[in-house]
Amino acid sequence: MGTKGRGIYDTLKPAGAAGSSQPVGEVLTIFDGYCNPKQNETVERYNYFTRNQEAGEQLDRYITDLKVLAQTCKFEILHDSLIRDRIICGIKNSSLREQLLREQNLTLKKCGEMCQAAELMKVRIKTIETQNEVHSIRQNARRSKDQLRKQLNKCKYCGYRHPFGKEHCPAYGKSCLNCGKLNHLASQCKSLTRSAKAGKHNKVDRPKVHAVGEETGNNSDSSDSYSESTCDFEDRLRMNHVNSINSLKHHSHIYADMIIDDKRVTFQLDSGATCNILPFSEFVKLGKHGIKKTRQVLAMYNGSTSEPKGKCRLKLVNPRNNKKYRAEFVIVEGDKAIPLCSRAVQQMGLIEVKHESILLSH
Repeated sequence: MGTKGRGIYDTLKPAGAAGSSQPVGEVLTIFDGYCNPKQNETVERYNYFTRNQEAGEQLDRYITDLKVLAQTCKFEILHDSLIRDRIICGIKNSSLREQLLREQNLTLKKCGEMCQAAELMKVRIKTIETQNEVHSIRQNARRSKDQLRKQLNKCKYCGYRHPFGKEHCPAYGKSCLNCGKLNHLASQCKSLTRSAKAGKHNKVDRPKVHAVGEETGNNSDSSDSYSESTCDFEDRLRMNHVNSINSLKHHSHIYADMIIDDKRVTFQLDSGATCNILPFSEFVKLGKHGIKKTRQVLAMYNGSTSEPKGKCRLKLVNPRNNKKYRAEFVIVEGDKAIPLCSRAVQQMGLIEVKHESILLSH
């Protein structure tokens, strides 16, 4: 016996045994009581019945720990059944718990086998999901490469190169100035309008008023202002194409129908005009009243001038897209064409000017 062990023995031996020898069996009993103190059965069972499977803990390790704790609980003949019940109550897998509860005459051995099978199935499913995820990543990479190849191709609708998708195409939603159909530009148009064919064999009559410009005037309301908002209309306001009229008379011009007070009026899209013109006869047909005075003088392309009767502001609706606009018109005598000026047709999105293709000399 070492020095440390002798010191412990001196503190544990009976008081009357000082200076006398003791049998070896009594000495071992004294040390056994010191090294293995008496266990509290209530505490041991509390530790057992409160032991649940921890997050991320494997089932076999959890079951092994329950068996170790049960050794000091003195369950006697209930040993296996109480371990089985604790496994069912403590596992985190609710679907496995339902399977164990449905099992008739479930033994501890059968319970362990079912838990082991469930653990193995969980590992296999995780492996399959990992493989599917890798496969999905590879497929996405291939799609990205295919989309990149498509981006390199020239778009057949607009003639430019842009990212794949109609939302990136400048021709999407626009009308062709050649055939009037949607979603392609005139440079990519594959058809020829009847008006263009007729123009090869017929002489075109030019309208009396080619364009109108403002020569003088100090009216602060001379410029057009537009407020655009979506608006619901009755079904009778049907859509109309913005294209060139297929007739011998107007095939070289572009026209668009607009709705004014439920009445359809055909306007000429005049990119050379600086103000909107409305004949007095058309003003009367619309049932309008209250012409405002104006100091504007209209200058024609032939050098002549004309003084208008006045001006008015009208609400226009494009039946093509149901968009609402407010524009100022100059009222003139006679029965002439009804032009929409350059600024108006651009703000309404009827004509688009490619400024990047224009070079100014000043």
